Amino acid sequence: MKSLIHAIFILDSSGTPIYIWKHRNAPDKLFKGKDEVLVGSLISALLNFGQETFAAPQRIDFNGYALTFFSGKFGNNVFWTVAVSDSSDHRRATTRMLKDLVNALTASLEKVAIEEGMIIETEKSSNEMDAIISNTIKKHLRFLPKWRSNPIKSLVLSLIISVLFGVVYYSIFESPLSTIYLSAFIGTNSYLLGAFIVISATVIIGILSGLIASNTLSGFIAGYFSSITSYIVIHQVIEIINVLALLFSFGLLSALIGGIIGYYTDTVKLKYV
Repeated sequence: MKSLIHAIFILDSSGTPIYIWKHRNAPDKLFKGKDEVLVGSLISALLNFGQETFAAPQRIDFNGYALTFFSGKFGNNVFWTVAVSDSSDHRRATTRMLKDLVNALTASLEKVAIEEGMIIETEKSSNEMDAIISNTIKKHLRFLPKWRSNPIKSLVLSLIISVLFGVVYYSIFESPLSTIYLSAFIGTNSYLLGAFIVISATVIIGILSGLIASNTLSGFIAGYFSSITSYIVIHQVIEIINVLALLFSFGLLSALIGGIIGYYTDTVKLKYV
């Protein structure tokens, strides 16, 4: 299992590499055999070219890989952090990680970068920055990354958990005791009470499906079938007309919510492969 963040380059405003971090599981041919320091110099040249010609780059995609740029300051010094990642990782997720990394690294960089172009690195500072980078990346990984980075696995996981949640939700809220408590807030109208339980279950199942799936399509499918399945299991709906009504009403609403939440989660959390 490999992180999609393969390497982090930290450069000062002059383009001098302050620190280079490489994931232990990064592909062997990530830089096609070139030394990381040389690659850092090439990234610096690319950054300077962009600033002088157009504007500071934010992300550049290559064949399967991407460079994401984010700047920071310590004292009066400007520095750049550049993430080398798989292009399948969303720009927003990588940028959020780099933003946190810039804040976390500021104190350490003050000890290392004495002035522009002059770096004093020790084993202690190197270990400190290694730990900060690794911890920041872990912080931005999605929970259960091995499952939730794969669309098929995330779909299966989302279906199982969302269906179980839906069954438990209906069982609890449609029990006599829960109905009494809900009636105190909603009223005794059985249609209004039933509509509240079904609609709330539909929305929550959709949100849960999207969060677990962390993928637009997986969230859509999981939300759709979880909503329908949990309702049918509890209410034992077998009439074809009622099943069709579910397919095009509550099931579709859960699916749309699941797809939207799945897309958002996919764009703000890093993956593993």
